[in-house]
Amino acid sequence: MSAPPIEPALAGLAALSEHDWLAHAATFAAAPAPPPPAPALRRRVERGDGARVTLAAPVSPEPRRSAPVATPPRPSAPAEPVLPAPSPGTDGGGLADEHDHAGGDGASLRAPGRAFVVVTTAALPWLTGTAVNPALRAAYLARALPRSTVGLALPWLAPAAQPAVFPAGVVFAAPADQEAFVRAWLRGRTGFEPAVAIHWYAARYCPTLKSISPCGDLTALVPRAARDVAVLEEPEHLTWFHSGHRWTDAWRVSVGVAHTNYGDYVRALKGRPAAAAANALNRALVAVHTHAVIRLSDAVPPLPRARTVFVHGVARGFLTAGRGAAAGEGAYYIGKCLWAKGYADLLRLLTPGAAFASPPPVDAYGTGDDSAAFAAAAAAARAPITLAPGRDHLDPALRRYRVFVNPSTSDVVATTSAEALALGRWLVCPVHACNAFFAPFAACLRYGTDAEFAAQLTRALAEPPPRLSRAERASLTWAAATRRFLDAAQPPRRRRGVGGAASFLGECLAHRLYGACLRVEAARRLLGAGAWTRLAPAGRSVCDYDPGSAGPPDADAVHAREGYPPARYVGG
Repeated sequence: MSAPPIEPALAGLAALSEHDWLAHAATFAAAPAPPPPAPALRRRVERGDGARVTLAAPVSPEPRRSAPVATPPRPSAPAEPVLPAPSPGTDGGGLADEHDHAGGDGASLRAPGRAFVVVTTAALPWLTGTAVNPALRAAYLARALPRSTVGLALPWLAPAAQPAVFPAGVVFAAPADQEAFVRAWLRGRTGFEPAVAIHWYAARYCPTLKSISPCGDLTALVPRAARDVAVLEEPEHLTWFHSGHRWTDAWRVSVGVAHTNYGDYVRALKGRPAAAAANALNRALVAVHTHAVIRLSDAVPPLPRARTVFVHGVARGFLTAGRGAAAGEGAYYIGKCLWAKGYADLLRLLTPGAAFASPPPVDAYGTGDDSAAFAAAAAAARAPITLAPGRDHLDPALRRYRVFVNPSTSDVVATTSAEALALGRWLVCPVHACNAFFAPFAACLRYGTDAEFAAQLTRALAEPPPRLSRAERASLTWAAATRRFLDAAQPPRRRRGVGGAASFLGECLAHRLYGACLRVEAARRLLGAGAWTRLAPAGRSVCDYDPGSAGPPDADAVHAREGYPPARYVGG
């Protein structure tokens, strides 16, 4: 057998890194004729626990090609589409070559033995998208990848802070109580027992931002050996006040899922210059802490290394309830009661003389800081809107409706809109990037003007909604969403050469400067992080930790061995 042709080989070598070039050059220089059995190329790689091991793999006489590895066909199942069997990583064991991106972008996320941890900023029973969707993502990841492990990291709020976000009268004394609630909710929504480990981290509720922020460094949430794939739900939100290690340094792979257009929130509160600054900060934080980012829709501002893919689905209970459901009557809306969450538009559209001379009644279900103000404004405008406390979308009290009206454009993609379609109802929503995924559905009626809103709502109230096609139903499942997620979450190759080095150095410098600022207690308080939230206190369980308590935490000694500089409690 003759040696491989030289010209094609040289063309392939031109695109390789220095590590690959040397390996292939050695192969060509030593290739005898006829060749003996393929030798073993021994490579030093790093495991998730920091230890370095040597792997032996046969050296192919052919240059490495970029063609994708073929995967077996996906088996079909009528009740729940089944994900394809995990395909092996490019290096055999899910480990990355030394010359690969620090995030292990050469290894398949479907490879057996991967360890996922989904980290989010909200927890049930707060029925917000960042509580519901990450929990379901973890459950379906565990089902799709039975030979991998999946964890779910949730924020723990002190009992005194829980009434700000949980339904009235719901307070948990300990994380174990809340975990039991989360697991029971997941069983009810999925119909199976998810093999998911739940982790809790100390957090605080910020009334100004109306959101939950972590306390301490979440990169050290699990032992070093388990820091493989971190799925950061809202990566910018998780790192606004983060002064610890880079996620991309602490974990093999760090994937972000962008849920929210925070620029719109800031623009409404502070104006356009503040929104531009917020978007710039978010871009920098995402670049520093993620290897890949998934935007749920183009409603999210541009982010580094981002792909736009809708990676959410609806629980099987919605599709089951919607199959064969009789057409109801009337219209309703579900959403947290904040002016920015569509309530301002709902009030405007249903005020007599705007879209309608005599608008039809719409029932709104939502609890939030603006509940009292919205109810008063609706009464003053004589808008036919009835506001009731928030309910779960599968609540029996909501079965009687025919039309789901969602005028909100602040959500990147509204989970409630997907649920309404799955329940077999009309969806009336504006023409906007956040609704692009729903546009092909026959039951989606979009509007661009007030007159179009009136026409679409009138039609929906008069006609029964069309049934979902098989393709529409399949696209709404979490099994399909999980396939889309695993495809989109695979990190791209880091750019090489001068441009790649400059980008990497810029990210390191940004992390150093912003981290130094956030290690100053006065600066943290000014930015809205709250008092004494840089480090979670040591020696106490998470349920005993109230970040609003006075005095600095006692975690410096514990975190020193993780490599953090000591806290500088300036102006505290």
